[in-house]
Amino acid sequence: MVLLDSATGFFGPPGTTDFPRNTLVVFALWEEFAGSMWEATSSYELESSPKLMEFFGTDEPVVAGELYGSIEDGTARELARPVNNHPGATHDLSATQDIIDWFDQTLDGGSSVGGQTWWIKEIGTLVALAGGIMAIFAVGGLLLTTSYFGRARRAVPAPSGSRWWWPWFVSAVITTAIPALTFYALNTWGAQWIPADSVFSQSFSTGIAVWALLNGVIGLVIFLIVRVVTKRRSPERAARAADVLTTPNGFRWSVVGKSALVALASVGTAYLLVLVSDWLFKSDFRFYVLQLQPISGGKFGTFVVYLIPLTLFFLALTFTMHNSLRWTGRRISEKSEMIANAIVLPAGLVVLEAIAYIPMFVSGQLGFPNESLLTIVAYPFIPVLALVGVLSTYFFHRTGTIYVGAFTAALLITWNVVGGTATQGLVMEWSGFAFFARIILPILLAVGLFVIGVVVRRRSRALQDAEVNVDATAPVR
Repeated sequence: MVLLDSATGFFGPPGTTDFPRNTLVVFALWEEFAGSMWEATSSYELESSPKLMEFFGTDEPVVAGELYGSIEDGTARELARPVNNHPGATHDLSATQDIIDWFDQTLDGGSSVGGQTWWIKEIGTLVALAGGIMAIFAVGGLLLTTSYFGRARRAVPAPSGSRWWWPWFVSAVITTAIPALTFYALNTWGAQWIPADSVFSQSFSTGIAVWALLNGVIGLVIFLIVRVVTKRRSPERAARAADVLTTPNGFRWSVVGKSALVALASVGTAYLLVLVSDWLFKSDFRFYVLQLQPISGGKFGTFVVYLIPLTLFFLALTFTMHNSLRWTGRRISEKSEMIANAIVLPAGLVVLEAIAYIPMFVSGQLGFPNESLLTIVAYPFIPVLALVGVLSTYFFHRTGTIYVGAFTAALLITWNVVGGTATQGLVMEWSGFAFFARIILPILLAVGLFVIGVVVRRRSRALQDAEVNVDATAPVR
């Protein structure tokens, strides 16, 4: 038996000196759950935990790497402390070797091996994850060059945000601080307010959805207050705020619809690639705590449920971001906006995680000791929000509106959150519709993208031939 960053009596029966049989306890040095699992005062004090000492059958602090009990009698105990944290323990080379060596000692037919190769697979799925995300940019950009989807484009509106330097930095700090300051409270409250059931079946996804949606509302309220205050000084700039929602001819539902189709096709392409990888290699796209995997029939309904509030959030976020954070008074470009948004959106959570983990490194206990799980839930959002900043800015500069970026972010992030979160409520599979959404729809999408690619290529060639003919017939002076 191996307890990998787990404990007896933690959602299971209590342990004794002879149950479970021959147990290796692998517990990370910076483990966030040392108190809840082994009742230790801190992760650094794990060896002195009365619960662990009783399990090992000793009245002295447990010594890591020392064998306790007898393998022949089934009472063997050993402690390993990899230098890592809870999620990192599953990706730790030394922890993996300790487990292999323990199986070699305690199981019949076991053998000691070295030269681990599993990390090569992790690099492969990381490359696949990067490729899947890049496909979203490529397919979305390609579709927007077609005549049909090109009608959803307009010239990029002039910046209407805060003036560069301290006014812009104030806007940036407010934008990044509010999600961090409300992360623990709104996630906890949301999960308690809407308990897991057959509709909102994932407690942590519910907390994230409530946190995101309320942050979107807070952001819009602050934006409107600032606009009312500054309208007297700059009425023209205040009037331009709605430009990110409209075309020169006003608001058009057709633009929203075409934008949604571009987002669906772009993220759908990444989903198609994941399905192909699953069919051919039985692997998905992932690295560490980030993942994109096929959605099961049961989770498809869950995906649709959480897509609604997260779409509303990303519409609110991109609206405020492409207004308040597009500075005036200094040259602005797509590249500079991408960099700024990729830094600003996750910066607050970076500070929050630093406040949480610096005490862990110093004393062995999180800065927020009662929020261990939410602290772990938070840090995948650092790269996720950075990606949202780049993705939404890319599509904003291709379309002049927020819709493609908001819809694409909503689809991608909902996929990531729902696909990687445990389900607590009773969920029924959506029968044939789930099969259609998971299998038939991606195939139709692949065929459609192939046709679009052929059409675009032919039109490009025709345009090039026409330009050559014009140059050939032009009079020489």
